Amino acid sequence: MRNRSKDDIIIEMLSQLETPQLKTRLMYSCHLSYVQLKKYLQLLKEKSLIVQHTDGQWTISERGKEYLGAYRVVKDLIEHDDGSLMTKDSVNDADVTLVPDLSPVISSSHRP
Repeated sequence: MRNRSKDDIIIEMLSQLETPQLKTRLMYSCHLSYVQLKKYLQLLKEKSLIVQHTDGQWTISERGKEYLGAYRVVKDLIEHDDGSLMTKDSVNDADVTLVPDLSPVISSSHRP
């Protein structure tokens, strides 16, 4: 398994916690050590992205669902049809306009 970024681990944990889970199941499903799991649970709880229930299970919070949804939207925007991510070079090589040219609109709306 490749080394994952902090963001990759957070997104994986939030995705897994869409279904309530105990720590052990989460640890195995996200391929984390116990030390890593404790660190990320504390971080996500401090950021109010997850909640712990009285039965010991953890689940994603409403704020966490919003964060995960925003991540998925951005990911969809930057992925190519073949699943590879857009890079600076691929955007430069592509024949696309990511931002429309607004100069005619701006210049006509600011006439003296």
